[in-house]
Amino acid sequence: MHPTPSHVARPNTPASGDAPAAIAGSVMARLKQETVELHHLAESHPFQRAMVSGSISRVQYVRWLEQMLLVHRCLEGHLRRARSSEPDRCRAIDDSQYREAALLEDIAHCGGNKAPQPLPGAAALIRDIDQARNDTAALLGFHYVLEGSTNGSKYIAAALRMRLGLAEGPGTRYLDPYGDSQRARWKQFRQDMDSIGFSKSESDTMVKAAAQMFEGIRRISDDLQVQS
Repeated sequence: MHPTPSHVARPNTPASGDAPAAIAGSVMARLKQETVELHHLAESHPFQRAMVSGSISRVQYVRWLEQMLLVHRCLEGHLRRARSSEPDRCRAIDDSQYREAALLEDIAHCGGNKAPQPLPGAAALIRDIDQARNDTAALLGFHYVLEGSTNGSKYIAAALRMRLGLAEGPGTRYLDPYGDSQRARWKQFRQDMDSIGFSKSESDTMVKAAAQMFEGIRRISDDLQVQS
């Protein structure tokens, strides 16, 4: 979702050659492989490229945070219920992966609206998430994209701190939730997801939901690009 600087390894982009073998035993490898084109379209959007270069204004940044708040609030409400009803299927998720509180803190710090209205892209994505509220596999597919975005967003946070005069902490907590633990946290998430043992049908559902999330992020970026 968030562009990764060219000098940084792209942990969400599959390597050629060994991908088919990896897919056979890994839902995470399958998610990566089968959504790679949508991932590229989302992260190469002009608004996303402007974020990674630090060339957006504070107003544009806050608008992005506000729309992502609405998406995370919706998804995380459903994930909490799924964790309660199917804890074993959701054991890759812990409370530290929830982002609503960080988004509210960043929005308040940057002078945004903590009760924003959804733009069309966010509204459509929220409808997709709501329709899947009783399907744990779909919710995990949506979550995969947002959790994976932390691999690139920590570099966006560094660029925006320089551009917008933000210090580490409030203002960029959403983009850089794990700090120096980022790589270890993503590795653990991958391992935990692959250890659950999802069926092919569940994996199919996760891939479909991940694709919807990537498409939703692209549409949100469209909305913000038009406004900017």
